[in-house]
Amino acid sequence: MKKGLKFLFLAIFIFVFNVYGEGDAFTGVSKSVSRKNLNLYGGRVEALAIASNGNLYAAVGAPNGIFCSSDGASSWSAPPAGSDFGNVIDLAVGSDPNTVYFIGGIKLYKTDDGCQTFSEIVPSSGVSNFDQSIAFAHNVLLVAFRDGTLYKSSDNGATLVNVTVSSSVSRILDIAPSPVSGEFYVLVSESGAVKIYKSSDSGDTWSAVTTDLSCNDCNKLGVSPSDSSVLVVTGIDKVYISTDSGATFKDVSPSGAANTAISFVGSRIYVGSLYTEDNGSTFTDLNSTVTSKDSSLWGPIVQDPSNSSILYIGSLRGVAKSEDSGSTFTDSVEGMVGVTVSSIAQSTDKDTVYLAATGGLAKSTDFTSGPTWTYPIDVTGSGDTPTAVFLPDPSTPNTVLVAVFNGIYRSTDGGSTFSAATISSSNFGGRDNVMAFAKTSDGTLYAAHLNSDNNTGGVLVSSDGGVSWSDFSLPNSAPANDIVAVGDTLLVGVGTENSSDSTSRGIYRWDGSSWTQLSGDFDGHLIQDLDVAKSDSNIVYAVSGDGTSAGVFKSTDGGATFSEVGSSDLPTDAWYRAVGIDPSDADVVYVASGRPAANGVIYKSSDGGNSWSKFADTLVDEVPKAMVIDGPLMGSATGLNSFEELKCIAKAKKKKRKVVVTVKRGGKVVSDLSSLGFSKAKVILKRKGGSKLKKKLKKKGRAVFKNLQSGTYKAICRWTDSEGSKVKVKSKKRAKL
Repeated sequence: MKKGLKFLFLAIFIFVFNVYGEGDAFTGVSKSVSRKNLNLYGGRVEALAIASNGNLYAAVGAPNGIFCSSDGASSWSAPPAGSDFGNVIDLAVGSDPNTVYFIGGIKLYKTDDGCQTFSEIVPSSGVSNFDQSIAFAHNVLLVAFRDGTLYKSSDNGATLVNVTVSSSVSRILDIAPSPVSGEFYVLVSESGAVKIYKSSDSGDTWSAVTTDLSCNDCNKLGVSPSDSSVLVVTGIDKVYISTDSGATFKDVSPSGAANTAISFVGSRIYVGSLYTEDNGSTFTDLNSTVTSKDSSLWGPIVQDPSNSSILYIGSLRGVAKSEDSGSTFTDSVEGMVGVTVSSIAQSTDKDTVYLAATGGLAKSTDFTSGPTWTYPIDVTGSGDTPTAVFLPDPSTPNTVLVAVFNGIYRSTDGGSTFSAATISSSNFGGRDNVMAFAKTSDGTLYAAHLNSDNNTGGVLVSSDGGVSWSDFSLPNSAPANDIVAVGDTLLVGVGTENSSDSTSRGIYRWDGSSWTQLSGDFDGHLIQDLDVAKSDSNIVYAVSGDGTSAGVFKSTDGGATFSEVGSSDLPTDAWYRAVGIDPSDADVVYVASGRPAANGVIYKSSDGGNSWSKFADTLVDEVPKAMVIDGPLMGSATGLNSFEELKCIAKAKKKKRKVVVTVKRGGKVVSDLSSLGFSKAKVILKRKGGSKLKKKLKKKGRAVFKNLQSGTYKAICRWTDSEGSKVKVKSKKRAKL
């Protein structure tokens, strides 16, 4: 399992809480499940805009990832309860500073009140399939559609008109307004080439400006708001600038142009954090000129329209603010929920927690009482995102291993300093990433890695606590997604979506002397995740799913053989991404599915996989990565979350001949179920072999049954959620009088 500790429940997914009586889109209760975000604030900013009144709007590339600030980034407001927008990549401010348009997943949304309420804008066809590019200028809204056309609105989204740029355009990559009235440019993919088209009539008709940019990786376009003749096109490590309205372009690509975001501030053209004041002859990294910053500056960047000394920029953590014309920057991310957590490690006493997250490592030393976070910890000094974190000995959490792009780093002082491990393997390099760690019973460490560029991977081994690593000769250089240890046996789940090669899919097993590619119901499957039961190491689960194959597989012999379970209850077309086993009960298992442009589902089995039921839905575009149980916890593109099922508790008061029934969340009585959006709350109390009584749950969250006969009583708590669904929760323990 891709995690640092086998008795946590970590899942890279988010619940859809359409039933909110409290909280926002990331905190609340749905039916009988309560969810709380644990305040790891921030996110990778994909788009940043500032309105004429100073309102800020940020898209963080996560589900429900639209955040708004009306106080200069001191705080950010999240979407309201019940929102389910999908990933938000691009946005545009309308003619009113409180109006923002954005693409969520494949749908178009709008707010007219500064992010208090939202509405969907639907084409007349009734079918939404928008791409992630949008622009508003000259009182015209232009939005890319995934068939290579545009939709245009001249009435603030009230109506949409479909526009064809060219019949041979397969995709609109980006849209950029010019300062000239009615003028727009689009960057397109056409007949295998990247080209630019221009409109001078507010998007009604288009003509080609370039025939071929000779940059097939370019995907961003910008036009200077102060000089319509200056166009900028970018891609990874690519920057092209035109000073003649796109007639010709010059390749001015600087080194290190990893962020393609284009911004214009004063006389500067920004590409990420790199800026030029001479149309690309020279570039300077803003990070090298500031006197202080909380985290690395990344881009994009905007300037306050009423105070030129105030700047906002996407940073390693989220958004950073400068009030001195860019001399110093301070991260301002309170309330911004968009940090993707891909791995977790927790100490034995549960107080120390490490998270591998976008932007860096996160650490808490007061997890059980807080938590508060130190984040981001820049492991490499270059702002690289960790992919896995692991505690070789959870009882001594000062020693921690962190996998970062093409490397493994080790700290012995709780993350204050890191040293790069030595990796001696010709099979590891280039764009390889370690996805998971494991430790066998003899103390040997292993790391599973993959290179998605060439569909290869392998396993590394360390016998010195992670100081040095060497190749462990996984057959066929199979791309490894996960690795678990059962005693001294290893199980490795392999596969990528880009390869159907049978030797690169399935499960490999190391028995202590040799590798074997197992054969069974999962043949040809992309194995996404594995988990070993803490209470019984003979029980192992594996899950698969990639659009061509899907399944949940169980082993009862420590991973020697597997058979499919749940085929009668679980859908066969789901993309199962993660599995987690209850640490105290191996019969309780969760699996999570998820794929782009759709809601995922979490399923639960309480009988060892024989039968399954839906536990919760996940958000649109939410793709789970890993699962473990303790609490439980949930890591996702919205940081770290805890969730708990509401419990119906029946307690006997023998001397008073009564039974008190309460609904509890996290060990505390829910004093008012209506505050959670519930209605018609009542309790049914059944005496074994006898009568059945009913009472309403009072506002204090209690139902008291008095003057009862001797016997054993079971309680059933019932309520109706705000969608009209009836919820029933039974008490697990009986009250005896």
